[in-house]
Amino acid sequence: MSEEDPNFLIENLDKIRVFNSYLFLIIQQQDEPIVYSSIIDLDKQLKSIEKVKATSQVSAALSSGEDALIKDEVSFDGESKIPFIMKIHHFDLNNQASQLYIYGDLSFLNKTHSRMAMWSVASLILYIVIGILLFYYFQRRLGHPLTQLRDIAYDYAKNDFSKQTQSNYKDELAQLALAMNKMGKSLEVTGAATRQEKELLENIVTSISTGVLYYNQDKTLLMSNPLGDEYLQHLYRSDQVMKTVIPEVLEYKIDSVIKFPEKVSYENNIDDYYYNITLIPLFDENLESVRGVLVSIQNITKEKRLDIMRNDFINNISHELRTPLVMIQGYSEAILDDVAETQEEKKKWLRLSVRNLFE
Repeated sequence: MSEEDPNFLIENLDKIRVFNSYLFLIIQQQDEPIVYSSIIDLDKQLKSIEKVKATSQVSAALSSGEDALIKDEVSFDGESKIPFIMKIHHFDLNNQASQLYIYGDLSFLNKTHSRMAMWSVASLILYIVIGILLFYYFQRRLGHPLTQLRDIAYDYAKNDFSKQTQSNYKDELAQLALAMNKMGKSLEVTGAATRQEKELLENIVTSISTGVLYYNQDKTLLMSNPLGDEYLQHLYRSDQVMKTVIPEVLEYKIDSVIKFPEKVSYENNIDDYYYNITLIPLFDENLESVRGVLVSIQNITKEKRLDIMRNDFINNISHELRTPLVMIQGYSEAILDDVAETQEEKKKWLRLSVRNLFE
């Protein structure tokens, strides 16, 4: 519009006066103001314009003689730099070069930024205070009860059921504490019953006349009774192996039972001792894999020795009676065959056979 009719801008500049201290318009001709629009004093405007003209971007735009829209910063009287925006428009007025300067002071952005920074700091401090308060609130309401529940759970794991949780609220944590107390009571009763059963089982296993050995899948001895230990001692002495190593014959049998889960029985002669060994596979809950092998040991040494004595006695008796019986048989057959003709001869042979039997 200023290029088509510059006078229109000059005549109507009063109508577009800006009642704002951050924005003003000024028209200069030969560096002299001819019209200005602002509520700011003209001298102050001119000082601001001259200061702005000294900046590198505005100076370059004025030197080029072209219109420009410049955004930059300027410092007045050693103060901090103030951002500004300036529109420079060149036109001819009455055949003379003129310039329209539209200057916008953006210092309010700095103030706005400062206020925003203050509000941000205040908000941050407020959030920190609220966070600390919430932390202590939740620490008291949730942290301490959960820590107490954790410590009591550790005590339960150590079979210490003397402590119980306390809760002053009626919420989910209180219900959890109540459930924890009930669980502790149940575990205490179950533990006592388990200990009694274990003690009873140990007494039974210790007092029975059958040796017991229990190996897991890794062939580690988990349980034994005195008779089972005695059998192992005989094996260790006969195989001459360390007590930390499972005897070879027993290891082979256990491997066989784990691979083919069936009951296996065999007799084992160690020096002058005789044992009847039975290996029984024990399955896990799903009855699919063997979790261990129970070795039952019967000491049959007395039975074996009695059987040997019986056989020796029978053999000795048979040997001792064989000759007298043969003679008795000969005399008897002679009497039956009437070899002895008279009654006196028959009585004589009968007395001889009886005498040979007892001599």
